[in-house]
Amino acid sequence: MSGFSTAEAVDMGDSAVNTGGVCRQFRRQSNCKSFAKRLAIEPNNIGQAFLVISDELFQDGITWSRIIALYALAGRLALFYKERKMNSNAEEVPYHLKSCIRRISPFVRKHGGWCAVSSTQKFLVQQHITTSKHQANKQLNSKQRQLFLTQPTTSNVRSEFNIDLCRSLISADIPLYKLKNKVFREFLEKYTQHTIPDESTLRKTYAPSIYDETIQKIRDEIKDSSIWVSIDETPDKEGRLVGNVVIGLLSEQYSERILLHCDVLEKCNNKTIVKLFNEAMGILWPKGIMYDNVLFFISDAAPYMVKAGQALSVVYPKLTHFTCVAHAFHRVAEVVRDNFLK
Repeated sequence: MSGFSTAEAVDMGDSAVNTGGVCRQFRRQSNCKSFAKRLAIEPNNIGQAFLVISDELFQDGITWSRIIALYALAGRLALFYKERKMNSNAEEVPYHLKSCIRRISPFVRKHGGWCAVSSTQKFLVQQHITTSKHQANKQLNSKQRQLFLTQPTTSNVRSEFNIDLCRSLISADIPLYKLKNKVFREFLEKYTQHTIPDESTLRKTYAPSIYDETIQKIRDEIKDSSIWVSIDETPDKEGRLVGNVVIGLLSEQYSERILLHCDVLEKCNNKTIVKLFNEAMGILWPKGIMYDNVLFFISDAAPYMVKAGQALSVVYPKLTHFTCVAHAFHRVAEVVRDNFLK
């Protein structure tokens, strides 16, 4: 925030008696350098930056002109990110602006609401709306508007591409953040002739629907069949304990193992394992867990796993708990290695 001064913000707000004045102030402040860029707002610090901006703008009082200046700055900042293809950051600007709106809401209500604008100001706004420049910008914005996936327009092709791209990356175990690689993005854009979405767009908008599709396929495959369940935990690269629930059909024919559920465990004990087990069964049978259809529980021989198996046997009447023999051999080998280092 080193590039932003209180005096600049206040002078800019007080001297802007109408929307055109605010625009002129920003153009003077920009002068080939984006005013938003001068704020030195980091993408991961947008929320805190807006709080600092509002504090500086309104430290001497709230006025209509300063409110307009805040909105104009938010628009400039969103455009700054949009021009640099940082779409996810541009979409976060309105969200963080809401925290500032809460602060000015009492002032707005006290002065008659958002429609309480003088006749002079209203005339200037209406006059500005009729200008050719405003109409041209309005037309440009209508072409660039982000559409919903369900809207019947040509954007559905792009949306279908996005979901296929997301599905392909996930299926190939390619992390979505790889789309940040400039060479990879250029390659995809060149040979697909599509605009490649931001990684956060795929993660927030498309990955959940792919997850729902996958879970539904698992439900359709399992239905009301008998299953076995295996649980194991492993630390990830950040040191978090991640519990994994794998299931499979119990039938005469071979069936693929299915990773049903993953979750971060606060602690690794019998209570968290039982909770993870029940959550997984709830995902598989959302309308009601089929307790009699869970026949085998396979895990390592850790004491907390044994205790979890005993607890689960009470709820799942036909459940039999098996501890992995390979894990027992591994523990024996560890003891031998510790005692015979050479």
